[in-house]
Amino acid sequence: MRDFLLLIIVCLMLNGCNAKDNRRIESQQQRNGVPEMPMKAPGMSYNGNADETSYATSQTSTSFQVNVYLENSGSMNGYVDAGKTDFQHNVFNYLDDVEQWLGSQLNLFFINSKIIPKGSNLNDYISKLTPNDFKSSGGNTLTTDIADLFRQVLEQGNDSVVSILISDFIFSPGTQNNPEAYLGEQQVKIKRAFENYLNQNPNLAVIVYQLYSNFKGTYYDYLNTPHKDYEGRRPYYIWVIGHPLKVAEMRVAIPENKFLHKVENFWSITSLSPNIENYAILPNPKKGSFNKLGKDRMNKMKKDTQGEFMFTIGADFGVLDSILGNNYLLDTNHYARIINKHTADDWYITVSPNTIPTSPATHNISLFTKGNLPKGDFELAICRNKPKWADEYSDMDDRVLSESNQMKTYGLHIIFDGIVRAYSAKCGDYYSSMNFKMN
Repeated sequence: MRDFLLLIIVCLMLNGCNAKDNRRIESQQQRNGVPEMPMKAPGMSYNGNADETSYATSQTSTSFQVNVYLENSGSMNGYVDAGKTDFQHNVFNYLDDVEQWLGSQLNLFFINSKIIPKGSNLNDYISKLTPNDFKSSGGNTLTTDIADLFRQVLEQGNDSVVSILISDFIFSPGTQNNPEAYLGEQQVKIKRAFENYLNQNPNLAVIVYQLYSNFKGTYYDYLNTPHKDYEGRRPYYIWVIGHPLKVAEMRVAIPENKFLHKVENFWSITSLSPNIENYAILPNPKKGSFNKLGKDRMNKMKKDTQGEFMFTIGADFGVLDSILGNNYLLDTNHYARIINKHTADDWYITVSPNTIPTSPATHNISLFTKGNLPKGDFELAICRNKPKWADEYSDMDDRVLSESNQMKTYGLHIIFDGIVRAYSAKCGDYYSSMNFKMN
């Protein structure tokens, strides 16, 4: 596990937001019809530079601090009951794992309109917590300015800090005459908070875990109307924000399967752009015919008798998989097809795991069209996108909770839209791409 993390880190070290090097490795052999795509040995610098290897190794040490921010607005009261809720069990377990792995105490805070220090006793911080503790700690607990939560946390961060932000992340337009305009303003403010941080600290990764807990108490809808004695299952979120290498190390040390309760959904975004070095056109599966010229070139392309053409790529997404997760890479909405610098919407794709044990490829991508066969440059890019579940679990009217929306969060997609737009502005729309020549 440590060696695999080190390999990831060495690759990421050389491919930041502004990386211009698009180096690729030529295949030398084929196994089972899949071109050889050799991996570098763990612990070796990507370009063989001993200094870079040493630096990357030093960066994997847990020599950083972790700040934990738990939102204490009134909407969070139903999640806490002196250690009796799933929320408290799961958060305590996760934070304890972080503390044990880190080897030092966490810096604990409540957060609402201000940051409230709560010492470093994890048991008192979460396990014994009651709604009265939230209220008596101060700050504005009546409404939540989600954009301001992110702003405060980011302003306390730097490359030596990993921040953990825990909340139900329900926007509170309250008495605003135009809730939609309020959400639009929040999106801009979230975007600005992340852009401001990236301007000063260009290396930043964000992870979010969506989880559920039993909830018992007063629920506040988006108009801030209290609904007393609500009891049911409600979502909450744990955000991890910090330098990509440190966030990656934390995720490897504490993967989703170590959470006490199931992680329903996961998403990550990073400023780093690791090159996809190892990929190649495969002989099969295909539709029609083509002449393969090396790993990334083809000519004499012809459709089959049904007027269809398809070719398949084998690619090693190992580094991206460790950052973004396999579900992200399997979602075809996260890929852009570009021919001669123009979007090619008439090309459709499928993505599947590569199941051949001897193959160095982790995924196969098939590209299909009934349109005109092009000549020139074909680029397949992996996009910086929000996850599909951000829209699926976003509610725009939570005045009545029922089975259809009790597992959703009011305005959830707004958070992701703001963050993705900040990254796109500062780091580009794409993580990485694979390039081919069609003649």
